[in-house]
Amino acid sequence: MTDKTPTVHDVARRAGVSTATVSRALSDADKLHPDTLERVRQAIEELGYLPNGAARGLTSRKTRVLALCFLDQGDPESDAGDDAMLYIDGVVRGMERAARERGYAILIGAVQDPDAALDLAVSLASRADGIVLLGQAAPSSAIQRLKRLPVVVVAGRCEDDQGWVDQVRVDNAAGMTELVTHLIEVHGHTRLAYLGGPADSPDAAERWAAFRATLTAAGLPVPLPLVGDFTQHTGAQAAEVLDPVPGAVVCANDQMAIGLMTALRDRGVRVPEEVAVVGFDGIDLGRHVRPALTTVRQPMQPIGAAAVTLLERRLRVRDLPPEDLRLPTQLIIRASCGCPIPRLA
Repeated sequence: MTDKTPTVHDVARRAGVSTATVSRALSDADKLHPDTLERVRQAIEELGYLPNGAARGLTSRKTRVLALCFLDQGDPESDAGDDAMLYIDGVVRGMERAARERGYAILIGAVQDPDAALDLAVSLASRADGIVLLGQAAPSSAIQRLKRLPVVVVAGRCEDDQGWVDQVRVDNAAGMTELVTHLIEVHGHTRLAYLGGPADSPDAAERWAAFRATLTAAGLPVPLPLVGDFTQHTGAQAAEVLDPVPGAVVCANDQMAIGLMTALRDRGVRVPEEVAVVGFDGIDLGRHVRPALTTVRQPMQPIGAAAVTLLERRLRVRDLPPEDLRLPTQLIIRASCGCPIPRLA
């Protein structure tokens, strides 16, 4: 018998699903497909996984548990919906590794209904020393309710009266500006379309603002954005309304870009010969599609690790000034933009 404590990633790998699906099985099982739920439960039983084992039987005030709350944008009726969680998987992996090195466990909670984010966050916080709120799972109401607990907001937005909250973000503006500039200056594109993310996503808002600003600075018209939900499904839907097909489509994340490329290929539209398609995030799947996806890479695992570092810092010294970390991005040139020799990345 191995001494290694099984993690949520071990369960996900054994069951052939994402960490988000494992979280659903533990917190909202009724919304999962029965076959998927059975696979997850079997993996949990075989591995002996305890989602909150570190907090059980403790009599001290510290649980040695850090919580993560996020909005689950996957489709509960299909494993294919897990594509929406690939970015979150990277953040979770970074958190888990950093926490394990510091002697902490990670308690993960996912919710599909944004209105339920507050209740879930409070429930998780009651069993943890600190909590990370990811993106749309960080409404003002949740942050205020958790005021007495160390809180880190990742890819979210804090109000002016919440200056006590630590934050981790990426430089969305710089990344999107570099991506759009590449399409304009290297490939000569003048007709660009934009497929954005949810209206309540701070990342989506920053990327759209940078896209508009870059086109305006280049003297090019700014199109009305198409609105997606960060899934391959809405990327595929966008292919149906691209009429006429523009020279390039900039997508607010990789999953939508991959869904769009697949749907365009099914319609007989060639990428990048007839239309360039680019994304944002740098998920591993983008390297394996054809053509390989040009994108802006976020440091997903370092984001998670930074969140843990900030929580531990706040646990040690509560009255420190808040940190607002903005991590750099990297432009990854591959074939989908039209570059003839993709870089190995």
